[in-house]
Amino acid sequence: MSIPATTLESALAELTSQMPEVKRILLDNRGKLRQAHRIVLNDNLIQEPEATMALCSDDRVAFYTAVAGG
Repeated sequence: MSIPATTLESALAELTSQMPEVKRILLDNRGKLRQAHRIVLNDNLIQEPEATMALCSDDRVAFYTAVAGG
């Protein structure tokens, strides 16, 4: 899916606008990315993503969810 965005925050806003069911999975009650998710930008794990992190038109962002079990 291609989403036009210049920041991580605007990418999340557009993604959750286009796919509302994803909002409750990715975002907490304050609208912030849940801590269980990891962001990978162009195959690089972003340790501490900032909402204002700039994105370019050819960037690829992926969201991964940590899984725990017992």
